[in-house]
Formats: sequence, C-alpha cells, structure tokens
Amino acid sequence: MLLTDGVGETELASAFRPYTELSYLARAVAVTTDGQPVRSRHGLTFAPRAELASAAPGLDRLVVPGAAAARRAAADGLSLPERLSPVYLHRQSGFAFDGALADIARTRDVATARWVAKTLQYPATDPPLSGPAWPWTLTLRPILLAAAAIAAVLGLRFLGRRRRGALRGGGRAAPPAQPADTSSNVEPSFQLTRSRS
Repeated sequence: MLLTDGVGETELASAFRPYTELSYLARAVAVTTDGQPVRSRHGLTFAPRAELASAAPGLDRLVVPGAAAARRAAADGLSLPERLSPVYLHRQSGFAFDGALADIARTRDVATARWVAKTLQYPATDPPLSGPAWPWTLTLRPILLAAAAIAAVLGLRFLGRRRRGALRGGGRAAPPAQPADTSSNVEPSFQLTRSRS
C-alpha cells in the first residue's frame, strides 16, 4: 500500500481491512516514496514500514488508496517493475470500500468479495461486482487432498492383504502330504479305564 499525504482515514482503512483481517488475501505493507511518515486528511501521522524503492523486490502488487492520490496519479512516473503498475482504489467516486471490493472481485473472485462485503455489513449489489464467480482452485485443493488420502489408505490396505496372503502361503508351494504311519511299536504309557458310578 503506497501511502500519500492527504489520504482519507476511511480510504486507508478500506485499503487494509478487506485484504487482511476480513479475507486474508494479502499481507499488506505500508510504504511511501521516500520512507518518511505521511499526514492524513485530518492530521493523523502514519509511518510506513519501508521506502517503496527498497521494498519493491518483495512486493507483488502496488495498491494506492485515496481519491486525491488517484487524481494526481501519485504513483505514475515512478521507476518500478512492470508487475507493480499502480492500482488506484478510489479512482471512481463512491463509498471508500467500493474500490477494494471491486478489486477483490476482479483479482480473486466475486464470492470472496461478497463475503468481505457481508462481514462489513455492506450491500453486495452496490457496486456491481465482476470477475470469476467462485474460487475453484481453492475449492478443489481440499477435495484433491481428500481423494489422495483415500487412495493412499486403500493402496496400503491392498498391499497389506497381499503381504498377509503371501506370508500364509509361505511364499512357496507346500510339500505334498505324507501318509500317516498307523503302525506303532511303542506301548502306551497309560491305560484308559471306564469308571462306574
């Protein structure tokens, strides 16, 4: 998040809260062009975590909150990698959270943007959201993991049964049975008698 002088407090909250604590979509890092603190529209001072140029290699997006920053294109003309082309959340007029919800719907999916709107107690139909309807890749991950776990359990059971079968058979053919010897030269050492009661 590129902080600029004169940013509105609600605009700043709308840039951080929907992406972090309400949806865990990102880890937001506050930066400024020179690494110095900025003053908000009503005089609050915000200290950045880093200077934009030094933090740029570790960033994947550059979001710029504030209608005033969008009007003056505060991040245009900065020498940044192409992947960090600035996204101005408050380029369009409207409530402060409109831009963040539209950006989440466009870059992630509409279902996540609606969830964030619901947790904000915000009407999901205003602004109209466009983007992928559902987070299919996130939905398929647990299903595929469950299928892989079931396949592993079934495979282990199958191998266990094969191994037990091989151990019972001794792993080789049993020798042919010898006929029993019925002749015995040994006298029994005991005698069975029937007792009368």
